Amino acid sequence: LEHVTAVPLLIDAVRPLVDGEDAVVVAPDLGAVKLAARFADALGCPMAAVHKLRLSGSTVATAGLTGEVRGRTPVIVDDMVTTGGTIEAAAREALKAGSREGIVVAVTHSALEPDAAATLERLPLANYVTTNTAPAAVLPADTKVVDITALLADVILRLTNDASLGAFRADT
Repeated sequence: LEHVTAVPLLIDAVRPLVDGEDAVVVAPDLGAVKLAARFADALGCPMAAVHKLRLSGSTVATAGLTGEVRGRTPVIVDDMVTTGGTIEAAAREALKAGSREGIVVAVTHSALEPDAAATLERLPLANYVTTNTAPAAVLPADTKVVDITALLADVILRLTNDASLGAFRADT
């Protein structure tokens, strides 16, 4: 089993949407901090993390934010969005801390439940960036879908030829 990552593709898709000088990458919970650090490093901007409290399977609350977001455009990154609740809570926390509107969201998998797109559209999003790894019947407005077909084809070719997957591995 090899774990591969689409994060470089997502970073390339987000880069033209933000100015590294004015952006801040926001981890919506502590589980996304490593991912957020990778984005922040690649985009040349600082990072912040939301302290999320899960109240139930679909309800979350926040207990503050670590890092400076005031006057910056937040780029919220996560591995998966299902209900949109975590993204919504993180966006509201960033806005409460003084971030700009025009939020950019970047997620690897958009396995959206029926009401998730509506939840996300209530936020002041500028862009929603996701891969095509999960079928989504409805996506929020201003969605940019990053196609991973070429990535998967290259991985399959390398596996077939016993070549290294180092550039595609999630831990590199």
